[in-house]
Amino acid sequence: MDFIKKMEYFVGIDSDGTAFDSMTIKHTDSFIPAAIEIFKLQECEQIYREAAERINLFSLMRGINRFPGLLLALQEMQKKKLWEGNVEELEKYIKSGYALSNTGLETWIAEHPSDFMEKVLAWSRLGDVYFKKLTLDIPPFDGVAEAVEHMRQHADIMVVSAASAAGLMKDWGNAGLAQKVSFIAGQEFGGKDKQLLYAVDRGFDRNKMLMIGDAPGDYEAAKKAGIHFYPVIPGKEKECWNLLCRKYFNLFITGQYDEITESALYQEFLGCLKGEA
Repeated sequence: MDFIKKMEYFVGIDSDGTAFDSMTIKHTDSFIPAAIEIFKLQECEQIYREAAERINLFSLMRGINRFPGLLLALQEMQKKKLWEGNVEELEKYIKSGYALSNTGLETWIAEHPSDFMEKVLAWSRLGDVYFKKLTLDIPPFDGVAEAVEHMRQHADIMVVSAASAAGLMKDWGNAGLAQKVSFIAGQEFGGKDKQLLYAVDRGFDRNKMLMIGDAPGDYEAAKKAGIHFYPVIPGKEKECWNLLCRKYFNLFITGQYDEITESALYQEFLGCLKGEA
């Protein structure tokens, strides 16, 4: 399946945490419990939970890949002398250039056998199992369906996500939204910046392209691709989607979503992640 440009405008939408309330489930209910189980963190469970949630959900690192997120949380436990494991091999893997995915880690372990990295892989797989069970029929945030229906009248919509295409098809399909978007990309297409550049190559004017996301990494991917960004603020998702539908998308398609407007929205977004708003 290929993405064919049909409309004048383009909108890319991140999935987890932007269109669907799955970021909290992913970390609080899936990967954090998996880490506590696999790395035997029961004695410091609450402290680890607070650190991992802060890193993955409520900081400027929101949206960080699972493996660097795990590394940072475990390093905090080390500094507080609450955990004695050695994360050096995890650091090497993260910096190696290998794909930061289960498949990439499997390849790394085959070439660099390691009991600790086997535990990291077991953690990643267990987190996926928990996450899949808890998100079988997860609904989109209030306002998403209305905004998608409005935007598709003017723009080709592409799901831009680090999740697998199969998982994205399930979530967007169950929500009745898969048929309302032009293309669903995923980790198989590479990082979000590569997915957006793939869309650029379809022939869109960059000034007529918009990325919608809930993490600084989404903004960075948009800027690498040279396109506009609209933030969905954690905890204010309904408000952000409603504002997009009723105000900001119309500014976008009339050429009035300028740098001043975008910068003001992004600074508000950053302020919320820093706890300043």
